[in-house]
Amino acid sequence: MKLYFYILIILAAVLTTSCKDDVIINNDKLVVIIKADDYSDYSPNWQHFFSMLKENDISAGAGVITALTESNYQSIVKIRELSQLKRTDGKPLIEFWNHGYDHAGIDGKSHEFCNTNIYIQELHFKLSQKFFSDSLRFISRTFSAPFNRTNSITIHALASYPEIHTIMRYHSHEKYSIKRPWVDPNKKKVKAGDKVCLNITFQKVYNLPLNDVINYFNTDKKESYLVIQIHPLTWKEDDFTDFQKMIDFLKAKNVVFMTPEEYYEYLKR
Repeated sequence: MKLYFYILIILAAVLTTSCKDDVIINNDKLVVIIKADDYSDYSPNWQHFFSMLKENDISAGAGVITALTESNYQSIVKIRELSQLKRTDGKPLIEFWNHGYDHAGIDGKSHEFCNTNIYIQELHFKLSQKFFSDSLRFISRTFSAPFNRTNSITIHALASYPEIHTIMRYHSHEKYSIKRPWVDPNKKKVKAGDKVCLNITFQKVYNLPLNDVINYFNTDKKESYLVIQIHPLTWKEDDFTDFQKMIDFLKAKNVVFMTPEEYYEYLKR
């Protein structure tokens, strides 16, 4: 009788765990990562953007420009606060990630991580990662280059910062070879020891790729994730309206919103 009772307890525990996993993630669902670039100040536009995430209970990643943020104490405090916010399921609402040190565009051809040498690139990684750990009080584990511009040196500079295990890149502008340990989950299964390279699916500088996102679902593509790059700082009221339309559309498609770090952890399960 006691043995039968213990078996029932074990079965109940297994079934409960399975149900929880199914609620959190369904392997058939498309993961959407909202990549919001160029955070430096807690401006009204960024306040509006973050409030919409909270109201809709969805996640996003915000790229921090270190040199424009490190002297702004109010902004530093807000990042610390916002990074603690959770969705209703207990997962992070916002991930702040390394978007370069100074976001410099030099002459139209040279950028912070393009047509610069490894010493400059390693220094900028060092300065940004130190700012995250010392001032923001957490480690950035995700990187995406300003202007979506990198060169073959960048991947070698990244090797000095093993805590960064996710990069987001716009493939038409960033042509450096990505091989293991960097893996695109849309092309290969992520294995133990791998890092993740996420290709940006849609990107806009001034407005929102709403129509592009809608049209995507009329194609036959079968992908694991979408990365949608946006720039909330430049938005007008119509853009925020479109953002809500995009959220509603994607929710109706039953997607799962994640931060880059959350997606990495999910892939490593």
